[in-house]
Amino acid sequence: MNNNSVLHKLKRYVLKKLHIVSIEEKLKIQANQTRELQSQTRELQSQIRELQSQIRELQIALVRETSNQYKEESLYIQKNGLTVFPYQLVKEMPSVEAGIDEALQLPYVMHKGKRLYFPYSYSIDLCLRMYDSYISKECLLGGKFREKQPHQYLTETFTIEEGDVLVDVGCAEALLSLDNIEKVSKVYLFEFEPMWIPALNATFKDYMHKVVIINKYVSDKDTDTTITLETALRNENGKQLFIKMDIEGAEVDVLNGSRDFLSNTSNIKIVCCTYHKQHDEEIIPQILSELGYNYEFSDGYMLFFLDANMQYPYFRHGLVRAYKISKDKN
Repeated sequence: MNNNSVLHKLKRYVLKKLHIVSIEEKLKIQANQTRELQSQTRELQSQIRELQSQIRELQIALVRETSNQYKEESLYIQKNGLTVFPYQLVKEMPSVEAGIDEALQLPYVMHKGKRLYFPYSYSIDLCLRMYDSYISKECLLGGKFREKQPHQYLTETFTIEEGDVLVDVGCAEALLSLDNIEKVSKVYLFEFEPMWIPALNATFKDYMHKVVIINKYVSDKDTDTTITLETALRNENGKQLFIKMDIEGAEVDVLNGSRDFLSNTSNIKIVCCTYHKQHDEEIIPQILSELGYNYEFSDGYMLFFLDANMQYPYFRHGLVRAYKISKDKN
């Protein structure tokens, strides 16, 4: 073996060692940076928890200053902490069956013997928690799970009748529609978020002869992404309509954009959320009254602290139930 060959091998060996050392140094630096970032993250999380605690304490202190009108709700929050629904849970929801549809790869929970599907990305645990919230926390379908149920859509006297056309504006999973699917003559499901469409198709696959899914926002004009109630319901003249609006604060805009339709159409019931924005519980009843509707608020109040613009007196009615009956119907 000549000297050049030995030197070449030695050079390669040294370079390999240097490369390994270089990688090890980089890994050490990255590990140190990771530990430093983790430490900073823990510190930030601690600061966030402290700020959240201070905010909660401040909000609870503010709630204490509310009038006697909200004394029951204020006392509940002072005792149990900040909550949107300040009323005692009086009964537990029974266990619920849930699973993954292997053919569709969609999670679901069982609601009264029917599968209520959720988006692909949702875990079974998340679906169960959401369903539990709908039923026993928000009490969307009633059931007397809490002492008062400010977000309950229907009552014993304000109901969806046999043969009604149900208009579910902002339906998401469409729990209300599935709950009433047997009695209605038709259902219009309005949902703009694409992730919900496969779930809705799966939930209502056995009822597509009377279900219309509209992947648009309800608005005051017809575009590629919006549609008016008048356009969507043009084939339902003379039918008894039940309209549900739970659309994250867009209720006032939709009502204003549908004034002509709602004014000129008889035999309508509307349940409309009033808690998303500060003055909705004043504006929405005023609009409905101007359009010829009788209305009543749901029982109790909500403390919707998710609204960054929450102002005194903080508590809000959850929704209004309104109706207009034609003169030839008593």
